[in-house]
Amino acid sequence: MKRKILLFTAAAICTAALTACQSNGAATAPEGKEKGEESKQTELNMFFLKPENIDVLEEIAKDFMDEHPDVKITMQHGTKEQLLSRIATNDIPDVLQTWPSQTLFQNMMAEGLLMDLSDQECVKRMLDTIRTSTKHKDGKDYAVSVTINSGAMFYNQGMFEELEIEEPKTLDDLWTACDKMKEAGITPFACPDKDVSALGNVFDRFIGSNIDHEFYKISEKVAAGEDSYKNHPELKQYLEVYLKIRENTDGNSLGTSPDDMKNAFANGKVGIILGGTYDLSLIQSLNPELKVGWMYFPEIIEGVEAWPCGSVDTAVSVSAATKYPEAALEFVEYFVSPEVAQKYADADKNPNLIKGVKVDVPQFETLTKDIEDGKFASMSANEWPPSLRNEVAIHVQQMIMDKDIEAFLGAFDEVTKECYENQ
Repeated sequence: MKRKILLFTAAAICTAALTACQSNGAATAPEGKEKGEESKQTELNMFFLKPENIDVLEEIAKDFMDEHPDVKITMQHGTKEQLLSRIATNDIPDVLQTWPSQTLFQNMMAEGLLMDLSDQECVKRMLDTIRTSTKHKDGKDYAVSVTINSGAMFYNQGMFEELEIEEPKTLDDLWTACDKMKEAGITPFACPDKDVSALGNVFDRFIGSNIDHEFYKISEKVAAGEDSYKNHPELKQYLEVYLKIRENTDGNSLGTSPDDMKNAFANGKVGIILGGTYDLSLIQSLNPELKVGWMYFPEIIEGVEAWPCGSVDTAVSVSAATKYPEAALEFVEYFVSPEVAQKYADADKNPNLIKGVKVDVPQFETLTKDIEDGKFASMSANEWPPSLRNEVAIHVQQMIMDKDIEAFLGAFDEVTKECYENQ
């Protein structure tokens, strides 16, 4: 794919002003510089896609500058669309967070926009299984993966204990638990269906976790006209469960935002939420006393074992066009060093991918072990055309309203073909 295609995509998707991605408190150089020295500094611009982690990222940047007074770091955060806007104007940050398995960043690698890190020490710090799975098709490393995420089903452990509800092992157990919560005047589920991106995240991850660990291969056949989602009864079973979950919400899931969902859970108004591992740190910050439990969603399709399903959550790359390759690489080496990676992991709470780093999150012990054992499903969005997941999510919202599974499957077929054709 040629560079002009990526730039066209960026221009078509992005209208956000660059100032929208400015950090509220961007890291700046240490005090004490003479006026004449300021111009001698190496100025690194960094862009991360994790606004919830901006505080710890700025701390890490400040610590690095304290050790390297000749370097000034401007730390910014924003969305993927804002990053695309910068790419379209040839303003690629020196160091940037990437999601190396996703099509957008694979395209950046193919077009030579990211530095080849294959010979750098930093890539050797990754777990070997993850390094292998996140290499580009050319066999080179263009990113260092630091953390990974997965879809997550959280439940209020304290509430379950009070109502004498055991952790559900089957779908029948789950619906029984919902009935007990409703009898106690508690709404069982909250779902962030108002937000297309959040809805798409959950929809995608739980298909990969519970229905087919390589669901994207079905999508490829649908796009080629060789298959239809209507030919897959397991998908219909998933959608029936998906709609039944909505029957156990407050009846207004389409009016519920991700923040509404997390606040309701943190405040004890609902017993269960479906989100991602990345939600845990915010939930705990909202209510540090809350006893949060995590579990795989119960088996939907007989014989399909639930696996973690998601994507690399934080990875760092270097612009191939940076004016300061040595300083940029030095920061990446610093960021993935065991001590600094541990600091980031403690704040982020997602399963970590750097050798020697341990995350003390009891909720994710089983999940982390499964990932280390190679049980990890890459979410379909990593392989889908970039626009497909949000397009599908819009049709999911319609299905939630009209409960017409057949109509949704037909729309899913059509939008899959369109997005693959237009990528």
